[in-house]
Amino acid sequence: MHIAVCLVSLLPICFGSSLTRCSPPSGEPTCVCKTHHGTIDLTKITQNNGSAKFADSDFFHGYYHYQYNPCFGFSVGSEGDCNNGNTAICQDEKTLVSTIDTEAMYYDSEGNYELHYSGGDKSRTGIVYLHCDEAAVNPIINTTGDSETPYLYLFNLYTNEACIKKHSSGSDDSGYIGAILISLALTGLLAYFIIGGIILKFHQKKSGTDIIPNKRFWFSLPFLVKDGVKFIATPCIRVKYKDYQPI
Repeated sequence: MHIAVCLVSLLPICFGSSLTRCSPPSGEPTCVCKTHHGTIDLTKITQNNGSAKFADSDFFHGYYHYQYNPCFGFSVGSEGDCNNGNTAICQDEKTLVSTIDTEAMYYDSEGNYELHYSGGDKSRTGIVYLHCDEAAVNPIINTTGDSETPYLYLFNLYTNEACIKKHSSGSDDSGYIGAILISLALTGLLAYFIIGGIILKFHQKKSGTDIIPNKRFWFSLPFLVKDGVKFIATPCIRVKYKDYQPI
């Protein structure tokens, strides 16, 4: 049953225009996502003591009960493959659905977030859809198991921690805007050279380096920069700039 693995692995590709993988900040687990829009941090609703956060008796679908813990691995049961400390999702405390080291968060342009998992027994995989619910201080989770696609387990997690927390300062936004402005400037500069070169070559019949727009300026720019640096640095090092006559 490799179909489920293929489906999960191809989701970011099939929906590449709307589904983006979010890399966590340095030193943070993969259940933390930080973008210029804000931050989602699920570490507040998980457990880091080797046990599963979600393991209640009402966490089931059909005949099967499930155990789940985002961010950190857990162990459960004395039989099966869920007792190795690397479990993310387990079925009936023995069947491994996915491992924590495969956890990855994705988001789309509409602000929907989801966690993807793989590495389970017989290629089992899982997707946890995150739902922003400000009233859900105590998180709520449910599942449809793999009723839609064999070995692909779907879950819905409702919590206020799935709501994007806006950054307290505008530093990240300003950095994002700055990157856009730099990109636009570089694009404009490239267009300037391309369009100018085409006009000089085909309209004015120029060739060689003469197709560079404002050739004299661009060729002299390094020397102008050098002179500017020397002029600014001269007072600091207390050396007279000999190229200028004193007044």
